[in-house]
Amino acid sequence: MPGKQSSDRSSTSSAPTRRPPTSLIVSQVAVTESEASLRNDLSRNYPDVKDVYRNFDKDGHELNSIRVDFSSTHSVSNILYDQRIYIHDQAHYIRPYWPIVCYKCRTEGHIATECPKQSVSQQRLDELLNEQNHTFQTMIANFETRWNERITGLKPQKQAEMSQLTSILNDASKLCQQINQYNSQVQTQLSSIVSRVQDLQKTVNNQ
Repeated sequence: MPGKQSSDRSSTSSAPTRRPPTSLIVSQVAVTESEASLRNDLSRNYPDVKDVYRNFDKDGHELNSIRVDFSSTHSVSNILYDQRIYIHDQAHYIRPYWPIVCYKCRTEGHIATECPKQSVSQQRLDELLNEQNHTFQTMIANFETRWNERITGLKPQKQAEMSQLTSILNDASKLCQQINQYNSQVQTQLSSIVSRVQDLQKTVNNQ
């Protein structure tokens, strides 16, 4: 049926394609074997070996499996065809390894939700600015209230006690420190956002 064949072809062409792997996961490798020793032994039989990495579980414990990186896909294809790799003349079962690839920026090493190049919405920028403005106004209002209460309670100047003035000046100093600290935090947040927006703009310009 021509209609069905056309549909099959279109669905196949739209499916994402994986590039041939350049790394393998090798199982049943003793944890007593160092990465350097494994790399040296593998390099004798497989000259395309680039590096060897021990795998770890989520708690940081060594696993009895390793990842072997190759400089080309040719050796990997041959090893996958044989379904095993030899370490110290012993056969070990293998499987291909594909790195995590972000579907947003097409970069390896992270998932889309952790992408450093994800765009920031105008709504989120407005929210951050409103939060900064609200916090700043609240800090000023609280200080003005305390200041007015202290000033109202002061005796005439000749009888004013230095301790009362010192207390007010200390409050003013603390407020300045709080404002500086908060502004530094907001500046860090906004700098991070500006950096992301600039990265996004570069990506768009390069496309």
